Amino acid sequence: KKKKKKKNCIFFYIFRGPVKYIAVGVSNRLDPTGWQKYDVKGVFPHPEYQTGLKYHDIALIKTETIKFSRQVLPACLHSDPETNGTDVGGVLVWNLTGEDQGKMKVFPTYEFNEVQCSFYYPPHDELPIGFNGSSQICYGDVQKPEDSCQSDSGGPLLLYRRRAFHCTRLVVGVMSIDRSCGATSSSGLYTKVIHYVPWIESIVWS
Repeated sequence: KKKKKKKNCIFFYIFRGPVKYIAVGVSNRLDPTGWQKYDVKGVFPHPEYQTGLKYHDIALIKTETIKFSRQVLPACLHSDPETNGTDVGGVLVWNLTGEDQGKMKVFPTYEFNEVQCSFYYPPHDELPIGFNGSSQICYGDVQKPEDSCQSDSGGPLLLYRRRAFHCTRLVVGVMSIDRSCGATSSSGLYTKVIHYVPWIESIVWS
């Protein structure tokens, strides 16, 4: 199947000028009520990221201090290497059609093993060496036709685990590319956050 190309914030930062602000607390892209907007003070793409490829597809954005509320909560970065296929993830996506168009939804998704990921993501133009298990993961559902789609790139893959009680969620991955849009037995390819924690900390704490 043809891969769905996604142009993320890094793409627009490089080709269309700097990102000026972010909005948090957004549950409906068509209704700005309740949005909190913050000026962007810096954008930090990963130094190994290359335009047109899906490796090291991650960036950090520095903003003004964000105020937490019931709609705006912190999340922890995933740093536990013991994550396995029994963990249920949640993907934040946008409804593109129907009565809920523009609204955010969350659906459960499950980790695929490296053999499955390599099968779903063989070498192609955006992945010259195919799936890279050290820096990428893929999650999906083999039974339900639910998956990320256009405009979901850069969104979080969240993990629900009891040990994460002190945080609202664990951010396990960052949406990079998917095989198809809302198809059964599909999987999305995500940048593996745990692989980039040292780089993230080197930026955040510097």
